[in-house]
Amino acid sequence: IFDVVVSPGWTPVWSMQDAPWPESVPMDWTVLAPAWDSEPEALRHVMPLLPSRPQAGAGAVRRERRQRAATRRAMDCAKKSEDSACMTVTPSPNSAVGQAYCAELSAQLEAGGEARDAALAAIRGRVVDFSFDALACRVVQLAISVASRSVAAPLVEELRGHIPACIESPAANYVIQKIIEVMPLSAVQFVSEELEGMGAETARHRYGCRVLCRLLEHHAGDAGSQGATARLITEVLDHAVPLCFHAFGHHVVECGIEHGSVEQQHDIALALQENILRACKHRSGTYVLQKALLFCPPRDQQAIAGAILSYPGNLAVLARNNFGASVVKTLLQMPQDALGGTAQNIIDASSPHEDCKNVRRVFRALQSRC
Repeated sequence: IFDVVVSPGWTPVWSMQDAPWPESVPMDWTVLAPAWDSEPEALRHVMPLLPSRPQAGAGAVRRERRQRAATRRAMDCAKKSEDSACMTVTPSPNSAVGQAYCAELSAQLEAGGEARDAALAAIRGRVVDFSFDALACRVVQLAISVASRSVAAPLVEELRGHIPACIESPAANYVIQKIIEVMPLSAVQFVSEELEGMGAETARHRYGCRVLCRLLEHHAGDAGSQGATARLITEVLDHAVPLCFHAFGHHVVECGIEHGSVEQQHDIALALQENILRACKHRSGTYVLQKALLFCPPRDQQAIAGAILSYPGNLAVLARNNFGASVVKTLLQMPQDALGGTAQNIIDASSPHEDCKNVRRVFRALQSRC
């Protein structure tokens, strides 16, 4: 409610064209004319400011409410985008090296000879700071790659005691991966030692899963049954079931299937068979399942395929599922002896007139296989 000063003989005019009806104004908004002792009694009344508009229906009110909410969300998103654009990440003064200096060191490392020796000398003693820098971490990776093992080993040792922090860093985790890729197992054992007891947690980390994948790819066969790396791999794969269904953990289990020992592959296959339906319909689980159908020993492949095809109706259910359809596609790529007589049993119990296109496609593919 607003008080408007009204003089005798003056009529308020509201231009509807210039000022449309505000959404926040109530429909019965009125303006009160003040009462003056000197003015006629006729001015002491409630004077409408705007003509009333028709009462909106419930559906129209809901639509307007949704439109206003959508507008507010769009404005909030725009504000967040502006705030993010204004935030620039700058390296810490303790570890910032500068783009020009990084380019100079990289050129010296690639040149070889005395230039490389000078660059390695400049890096020595600063590996930790360089590793946590978004630019200089690439210089450290290049240095470890081009230097001889005897020269690279002291550089690697500078990171001892910093592995958990490196796992958390979007820059330093790449340095750890490079160390695992190019250095022998004896030089990377300290990485596994510092991660022992944190295997499952590391596998579920967006950067930690990469480090564990590199360990499995490059040192699973060298680890044997002794040492910190073997213990860490065993610790991680003991949690295969929950990791199969994790957005980052499933990458580690897949590497375990592809590069692990026969015993480790068998253990993962057993875990999948116990959770076969869940794995067939889960985004991450289907990735692990497909890897197992391709890389596990033949007896485990047959066991997994048998678990999937144990009931004729399972295949039709999976073919209708977005994730299960990829598992069915992998099954159709397997050798005939891996499927055994199960495929023929499914054909006998299925209908070629299914309403789902994926199911009909699977049915035709099975017919061509038998």
